[in-house]
Amino acid sequence: MQAVAFITQSGVRSFIQNSTFSIRAPPVVVYIGSSNFTRGGLRENVEANVRLAVPRNAPAAVEAQTIFDSMFQGEFATPLTPELESGYRELQAALQEARLHGAGSEEALRFRFSDALLLARYRARVAVGRWLLVTSPVNFETCMRTGVWGRQQEAEVNRYAAGDVFLFHVTDISRVVVFGMFTGSPFRDDSPLWPPTRGGGIFPWRIRFRPLAQLSIGVSTKEVLETLRPDAPRNWFNGYIQQSHALSEVDFEALRQAFEDALRRQGGGMI
Repeated sequence: MQAVAFITQSGVRSFIQNSTFSIRAPPVVVYIGSSNFTRGGLRENVEANVRLAVPRNAPAAVEAQTIFDSMFQGEFATPLTPELESGYRELQAALQEARLHGAGSEEALRFRFSDALLLARYRARVAVGRWLLVTSPVNFETCMRTGVWGRQQEAEVNRYAAGDVFLFHVTDISRVVVFGMFTGSPFRDDSPLWPPTRGGGIFPWRIRFRPLAQLSIGVSTKEVLETLRPDAPRNWFNGYIQQSHALSEVDFEALRQAFEDALRRQGGGMI
């Protein structure tokens, strides 16, 4: 059974503001259960819910508020707009085709990446930070296996925030191969993770991420960005790609568009 938190109109959305626990505090009402806005939840299933009337700072109320906020205000949430609805209708059609024709069909491949593409487009538009993460092939494999990106200094990792989007540039092939999004808050972990490098260090300041799309071959970072720099010096890219850094909206959009075009030609690739 999947638990879903429902917040009533009785002020429960503000129940974590006063943190001092008191049995005399005005109660709030929280419904926790399996009800949802799917066809089964609204028409076909028997849904089970528990009604709790508890102080606003009771653990059960605080936990329910946290679940609600993570679902509807977190980095994985998107507002319901005509554009999103249109994309979701496309996703529904792809899912129906996948069910009719089996997992090996072209429609099934479309379904695999349509939902993530909706989120990727939205985050690319509204993210506070847009990043180019430069990594070696070995470190890239570790990052993808663990879902963690690391920096040597706390100040470096604190520049990232949940919902920021990034592109992974792999040095040996000089290509962007992954579109991803940071999740959660930065943290410190001193356990060895990445292979030793000439510069040393274990990159203890870390942040988790979610890959949203991956290309098998990738997009040439230099070729895409050169079109925006017709008068740049001959070796401008060598200095540009020395380390990870923030991207301008123009640079990021050019790389994102090239990435999405390549993704469609590849026929999928969403994780």
